Amino acid sequence: MRERLVAWLACPTCRAGLTLTATSRLGEDIREGALACSGCGTVYPITRGIPRMVPGGVTHEARETAQRFGYEWTRFGEIRPQYAAQFQGWLAPLLTAEGLLVAWLYAREGNGRLLALLEPLRRLTRTAPLAPVSALAWGLTVPVWLSLRTVYAAARAWVPLRRCLPYSSYLVDLVPFPFREVHSIVFDQLLAPVAHYMSRIEVERCFVQSGLALTSLRWHHANSWSAAGRARPSGREPIAAGS
Repeated sequence: MRERLVAWLACPTCRAGLTLTATSRLGEDIREGALACSGCGTVYPITRGIPRMVPGGVTHEARETAQRFGYEWTRFGEIRPQYAAQFQGWLAPLLTAEGLLVAWLYAREGNGRLLALLEPLRRLTRTAPLAPVSALAWGLTVPVWLSLRTVYAAARAWVPLRRCLPYSSYLVDLVPFPFREVHSIVFDQLLAPVAHYMSRIEVERCFVQSGLALTSLRWHHANSWSAAGRARPSGREPIAAGS
């Protein structure tokens, strides 16, 4: 981790600030050390460059989720130039100094066919050993990759074809990515013990219950929600969001 990031972190138990002790560095990266909470005194180790900030009382399901995603992230750790535009597309409009909260979520709307295929398979893969799941994902990636490099590549330039293809808004954006990146996306869909796909009504309810005025709600790529909101003064009614 980078030392400058410490100022962005807080203790997950009491929310107090953290003090860094570094015992091993590699250039600007802190490879080994610890983060000590100035409030409750809890010490979180830094191992192989990653702060292990797991609070007490974490459920087995949460630990399993972290372990499985950790397995994925240590095997697919590339940072690609396409990520900047992809990330901005998920979270637009960007976060500002006035305290705008932006969230990107899987949508239930538009994912019916995907969920019909994924959910029965995920019941098996979400608790299976991760190496076989990765191998299965590799096999499933082959037809996806071939489709991307042929029909979806053609659809990038030919709008009539794009209108006929399923999930074209999302998949045409994946055409430039290498096979390994698409493999990681398929693997990501299979490994998680828990996955939530939220309807528009559920997204709106989450913002209202959190005391946020929903200022923007977009159906991104026809398969996810990009939502933005600000803290609502006490007593004010929620602000209706545009689609």
